[in-house]
Amino acid sequence: SFGYSTRRFHHLSPHDSSDIKVGINRFGHIGRLVFRCALEEGIQVVAVNG
Repeated sequence: SFGYSTRRFHHLSPHDSSDIKVGINRFGHIGRLVFRCALEEGIQVVAVNG
């Protein structure tokens, strides 16, 4: 943990989070936070660019 708190956003969706695949452009500060949150939620990260 880097001292940042992450909020969990729950939404109504016909898809289970295991069905979601994402790619991340730019793996800077925000990209790393998105990556960490995605892993915690069980979202599959399929590509990271830069």
